[in-house]
Amino acid sequence: PTWIRSARCIHNREAPGRWHIDHLDWQGRASPYAGGMQFLDSTWRRAGGTGNPAAWSKREQLYRAWRIWKLGGGSWREWGTARACGLR
Repeated sequence: PTWIRSARCIHNREAPGRWHIDHLDWQGRASPYAGGMQFLDSTWRRAGGTGNPAAWSKREQLYRAWRIWKLGGGSWREWGTARACGLR
């Protein structure tokens, strides 16, 4: 429950309510990030993802975010909005 609350905060700061946003920020500007957790393609692949994160379900995106979190030793450092959520 704690992890999912943290992930929700990240999502709400990265791409509020949008899980299938494709290389655009929440205001519709071009971005190197995709999906509801705004993955870089390289980060998505490092988590074992294939294709475009925006094409995958919310559940799959959260699973890949969890993998990145675990690979980082329980850190949210991959997401620039982590501090705003009170996370490290």
